[in-house]
Amino acid sequence: MSEAIQNILFVELLGGVDEMLLALPAIHAIANSHGDTRLTVLTFASNAELLEKDSLVSRVLVAPSEGMPGDYSTQADYLRQVLENEVFDVVVSDTRRGGIDRIVENSNVKRKISSLWRLSGGSSLANGQAENQRVEQIFVSTLVGEGLVDPSFHDLPGRIALSDDEQQWAKVWLRNNLPKRGDIVILYPEAEMAINVWPSERFVELGKWLTKEAGLSVIVAAREDIRQTEEIALHIGGDAMTLPKIALRKFVALVAQSAIFVSADTVAARIAAAAGPPAIVMFGPTWADRLRLRSPSINLRSSRVCAERRPLNLVEQSCWQSGVCVFPDVRSCVEDISVDIVIGELGTLLQRGVDDPGKDGLH
Repeated sequence: MSEAIQNILFVELLGGVDEMLLALPAIHAIANSHGDTRLTVLTFASNAELLEKDSLVSRVLVAPSEGMPGDYSTQADYLRQVLENEVFDVVVSDTRRGGIDRIVENSNVKRKISSLWRLSGGSSLANGQAENQRVEQIFVSTLVGEGLVDPSFHDLPGRIALSDDEQQWAKVWLRNNLPKRGDIVILYPEAEMAINVWPSERFVELGKWLTKEAGLSVIVAAREDIRQTEEIALHIGGDAMTLPKIALRKFVALVAQSAIFVSADTVAARIAAAAGPPAIVMFGPTWADRLRLRSPSINLRSSRVCAERRPLNLVEQSCWQSGVCVFPDVRSCVEDISVDIVIGELGTLLQRGVDDPGKDGLH
C-alpha cells in the first residue's frame, strides 16, 4: 500500500468467538497489506485467546467485561480512553453497539471505518449482496474498497495460529488416548440453539459408518454437554471416544489434528475451519448463503422453504427465541438432512483430499 501507516486499531466488540472468527480474515488482510504497521486488536477476553500466538497482530487490548447483557457502555468508555490516550492512523470497528461507531466517527483518527457490520447489511443491500455473500467476504471487500487492503489479500482465509508446543501437545495427547490412530473425524453434536440440533441418533449412525465402513477414528466432542457425547460414543462402539472439557486453545490444537469436523452451524465448526480441517456444516435457522464456510468445507442446509427466516437478522426469527420450529412435528431445522447425505459429502472430501479447494458453495 502506498500510504505510510504506522498504527492501526481494529475494534472487534461485536460479540463472542464466532464474531471474532468472522472478523479474522479482515484482520489478517489488513496486517498483510501493511507489513511494517503496528496492528492492535481491541476485543473481549475470550476472543483475545484466539489471537494469543498470532504473529500478524502486534498487540491485543482486552475490553472490560463489566455490564449487564446488551449493555456496551463500559466497553465504549474503554475505547474512548484508548483513542484519547494513543495515536492511530487508522481505526476500523465491526460494531455500532453502545455507540461505539459514534466514538470512532468523533475521534481524531484520520482514517476510520465505524462499523463493518453496518456496511455488511446496509450499503451492500443496495446491490443485493448482503443476503447471499459471506459476511467475512463483505468485511474484506469493504476494506479493499476503502483502500485499506490490497486486493491480492481479498480471499485470504483467517487462520488461528498455534505454537509448536501446542501442536506437539495435541499429537502426544492423541497418541496416548487413541488406541488405533487413523485419520480422525470429530463429531460435534452440541449446538447453541435447540432449533439447530442434528439428532443424536444420526450422529450414532454416522459414527458407526465412519468406524466400521470407512475405517476412521472418531472423537465425539462438545464444549458443555459431555454426558451427551459419552452416550453417543458408547452407542457408536468400537474405539470411538469422547473429548473431555479442555481449555479453548487445547481444543483448537486437537481439532487442527483432525481430518474432518462434522456439526450443525456452531462456533466450534468455525473454529475447525480456522484451525485447518474442513468442516461439514448443517445450516437450519441460520442463513447459509451469508454465514457459510469457505471451501474446502461443505455447507449443507435444510431443503424446507421457510417464511420465518430473516437472513439479515436471524435473532428476530420466532424459532430462534423459542427453540420451536414453525413447522408442526419438526424438532429442528436440520433434521431433514439425512445421514446418507452427510456420508456422501464425507466421501467427496475423503476422495478428493482435504487440501483440494473444491467448490465454494452450498450443497
